[in-house]
Amino acid sequence: MNIKKLMMAALVSIALILVIIIGASVYKFNFTNSDIYIIDSQVNANTTDSLVYKNLEYNFELTLLPSWSKYEVSTSTNHGATLITIRNINMWKGDGSYMDIPVLVYTREYYYDKANQDVNYGFAAPIPPTIRAENDKYILVTAPRYNFSYLTGFEDVERILSTLKSPIVN
Repeated sequence: MNIKKLMMAALVSIALILVIIIGASVYKFNFTNSDIYIIDSQVNANTTDSLVYKNLEYNFELTLLPSWSKYEVSTSTNHGATLITIRNINMWKGDGSYMDIPVLVYTREYYYDKANQDVNYGFAAPIPPTIRAENDKYILVTAPRYNFSYLTGFEDVERILSTLKSPIVN
């Protein structure tokens, strides 16, 4: 009788360890932070100088507001897209109360393959993402309802996203 309980406990323990290992592997595969860096730019708010974020890997640029002179950029991958998040360090308080700039990058092939399958790109919303710009390799979008939480700064983020250009023209 004790041997059965001992074997059952061992099997449950092994199963639990396997679930943890598999879960951690899936998380690592789907949500990998590949890049985080902080930029500190000096822009004089009294001039017409622009603060431009350029992403050469995905060939796009955004014009930031002077209040975004110090920002952090992070990337992660999930559901076939790369999420580039730009955070205003000047305004960020650590409590998630200030809006980040979210740019999702899909390959053209992946994006249009999903569109032809009539799927929602991994989002719960019944509407597709908003295409902000595209180039010969990538489609740059924002998620449906990305700004529906109306966090502080959402108007600035929308203004900045309206400047998204691709391809970069020198």
